[in-house]
Amino acid sequence: MNHELEIPTFFFTHFLNVFLSASVPDIINYTTKDYNAHSINYDCIQDTSGVIYIANAYCVLEYDGQTFRKIPLVAGKSAVSLAKDSHGKIYIGSSSDFGCLTKDSQEKTVYSSLKHLMPTKKEINEIFKTIWYDNAIYFASNIGIFRYQNNTIESVKGFTDSTLIDAFQLVNGELLYWENAKGLGKIKGLESHIFHSDTKTRSVTSIEFINNHYTLFGKFGIKMLQKPNHEYTTPKNLDLSNVSTTLKLNDHEFLIGTTNAGIFLMDSNGNLKRNFNTSHGLKDNFVRNLFQDNSGNIWIAYNNGIGLLKWGSPLQYITHSQKFDGMGYAGLVYENNLYIGTSTGLYMMSNWKEELEQIGNFTKVEGIPDGTINYLTIANGQLIICQSAETYTLKNQKAQRISDGAWYGSWLWKTANYYNKNEGFVGTYEGVERYLYNNNQWNHKGHIKGFMESSRSMEIDQRGIIWAIQGNKGLYRVELNNERDSAISVINYAEKKGFEPDDFNDIFYLNNILYIATFKGVYQLNNDTLVRDHSFDGIFRFAKRIRKYDSKHIYGIYNDKAYLFKKENNKWNLIPSSITHSRSSLIGSAEFFYTISPEYHLMGTQEGFVLYQASKESTFTNTQCLIRNLELLGDERDSILYYNKPKQAIDLPYANNNLRFTFSIPEFGITNQIIFQTQLLRNNNKQDNWQNVKEVNFREYTNLKEGEYTFTVRAKKGDTILGAERYAFNVLPPWYRTTAFKMIYLIALIAGIFIVRARFKKQANKLKAEKERELQIKEKLHKAEKLEIELKNKENEMAYMALSYTQKKDMLSSLENKLDALSKELEHSERTKLNSLKRTISSSIDDESNWENFQVHFDQKNDNFFQKLNSLDGKLNESYLLFCSYVKMGKSNKEIADLLHISVAAVEKRKYRLKKKWNLDNDTSFTHFLRTL
Repeated sequence: MNHELEIPTFFFTHFLNVFLSASVPDIINYTTKDYNAHSINYDCIQDTSGVIYIANAYCVLEYDGQTFRKIPLVAGKSAVSLAKDSHGKIYIGSSSDFGCLTKDSQEKTVYSSLKHLMPTKKEINEIFKTIWYDNAIYFASNIGIFRYQNNTIESVKGFTDSTLIDAFQLVNGELLYWENAKGLGKIKGLESHIFHSDTKTRSVTSIEFINNHYTLFGKFGIKMLQKPNHEYTTPKNLDLSNVSTTLKLNDHEFLIGTTNAGIFLMDSNGNLKRNFNTSHGLKDNFVRNLFQDNSGNIWIAYNNGIGLLKWGSPLQYITHSQKFDGMGYAGLVYENNLYIGTSTGLYMMSNWKEELEQIGNFTKVEGIPDGTINYLTIANGQLIICQSAETYTLKNQKAQRISDGAWYGSWLWKTANYYNKNEGFVGTYEGVERYLYNNNQWNHKGHIKGFMESSRSMEIDQRGIIWAIQGNKGLYRVELNNERDSAISVINYAEKKGFEPDDFNDIFYLNNILYIATFKGVYQLNNDTLVRDHSFDGIFRFAKRIRKYDSKHIYGIYNDKAYLFKKENNKWNLIPSSITHSRSSLIGSAEFFYTISPEYHLMGTQEGFVLYQASKESTFTNTQCLIRNLELLGDERDSILYYNKPKQAIDLPYANNNLRFTFSIPEFGITNQIIFQTQLLRNNNKQDNWQNVKEVNFREYTNLKEGEYTFTVRAKKGDTILGAERYAFNVLPPWYRTTAFKMIYLIALIAGIFIVRARFKKQANKLKAEKERELQIKEKLHKAEKLEIELKNKENEMAYMALSYTQKKDMLSSLENKLDALSKELEHSERTKLNSLKRTISSSIDDESNWENFQVHFDQKNDNFFQKLNSLDGKLNESYLLFCSYVKMGKSNKEIADLLHISVAAVEKRKYRLKKKWNLDNDTSFTHFLRTL
């Protein structure tokens, strides 16, 4: 009886499966320039927060989706193996050491060695595998296995000094190991035993349990343990491939890493379904380890770098490694063959159902010269090929030209329900060509006369009217004659309907409605009228051209990217989709989309083609943002306070009120799809003031006022909000705004109020006194003015009296003199009468009473001036007394001279004589002296 298990080479049973196998998932590679450590990496693990840890030859690398951090080990040792316990703690096996990762006072991840817990000084060699099993951590080296539990390190029993352990793995709930020259063993607690003896098989690197059989992997390839005689076999593809590691994806699929051939996908029947290597995007064919994270991504520990295979990605890539050249312009499935049109020609992947072995290659279709394949379609069961110069069909897997060879070019092929399906129309550089189908072949019937505009974008409506867009001239309505060989009406809507020549950019059918896309909006074609469809109005930030996705979805094309829209409530809404973030851009103005099935969609790009599977779009509902750094911003340099989110709220001095928060989200390979939003609330302010963070993963805040703050960061992928992270902290007030100083300020304020009040009161009293003083001064001034007026009046009165007295005396003296002269001429009797009159006048002149009355009135008005003058000089005659009174009244020298009938010089002489007589100083003014007397 033969117990050898035959492992056949895998073959495809359905063309979709072949198609999937003929494409490559998105692969992201990280080099030493990205993570700044050694090129060699040994292992990967993910903690409970989603952060990835990589065992590197220089350190442990910590990657949060944004930034790599290095965690050094003791004496610069290499990290070789990693494991995580049920609490999320990461354990590390190193070269002659083992330990775990902990947090220091700044929440920085650091390595803590556990080697000091070893009961003896026994050498442990390199810990090539670390496993969490049965509430304990097991560290495996080539010479022994150690268990860490309850802060104690113990050696697993059953190993000797000659032991050489090749493999150590948790398989189907069992902790297994392969001991060289002994066989397959099992560990339970601290006991080990060999349950399958094998003295020949060496260099085992991995153990799996496949279809109820223990399966060994190593430099020899694959061997499956077969009962009862334990014989093995190896798939032919792995005969020369050194298996370095394996990863169980599910009960039916396994990934196999090799040292020289990259990664294989094997099913549970031993069939090798796919092979990923450097030709398909891997950085290195030497794969040391594989790890699947929480999102289904495969992490690759290369011998030279780190890789991320987006295993669950909705996007798969058909690349030039599959033996075709050029950019992707067209494609379809025809007779179970995949045809793709590129900028260099037409390629085919034939016999998909029989495609065997690994990722399939394309072959170039003969019969077509090099040039861009603009369009592929099937008409009457034949493949139509629109090439940059001519139109072709396919016969016996070889292209055959059906155009006339005039090199008018061939943009696209259209048929119309209005006409017979045996009639086709091709848009060319110079109008439209017509084809008829008969005798099982398409025949060229020439150009449609009367229309010679380039027709790159073209459709035919339900009435058989051709609508063509010439990008620089407008939208043309072309109505054909009954023979359909000539245009009987050509109308340019840019000239007749109020549009600009370059407004039109696309024309397409959706649910049997013909739409015209312009830069002003999207219009439905209603007979010959363009009617604005406002359901499209919101998409033009993401769409300059539009393509059909299915009956409920459309592609919007903008800046060589595709955006997916769905119609809801009579409005087209953007749907987050991975197609927008394809690593390869669309071909501008020649974007290509093709639906293979309701689930699979093909898209042409500048690097080939992309296969999109919408069902694999992830919602990322459980992913939490992480606060990774809390830094103080300084004038000269910044300083890190914490390397992760602090466990408790901290109080920051006011001088440290300039902060930077660095954050991330552990979703890998989609950085360009993530937008961070932050919010900072002060004193429980409830405002929803989310701010987008563009192109960076940090937010800085400066000059924060004192208060209680809550910082929140969240991420968005499209309209999906991912888990938010919050951190509360306090900014203390400056010393001059502390509570103690506020009390001092209050006391000072109260004291100041009293002081100010007293000061105001004093100032008020002072102002009152000043006002009273001003009133008194005003009153005095008023009195002085009044007195001055009275004095002036007195002086005027005295002057008048003196003048009257003088004038009277002068008049009487003059009259007396005239009478004397007259008496000499008269007779005696008449003279006697005249003498009597003279005596009366002389009596009046000599009457002392007039002078005395003047003196009395003058003294009354001038403070007894004459009495004081007589006291000063009693010998003054009437003339001198009258002279002094004039001086007292302030008369000028000329006025006095006129009044006394003397000269001005005589006035001066009188003043001089009296000044000398009265012994007045030279400096004393005679006038001032008398006026003050």
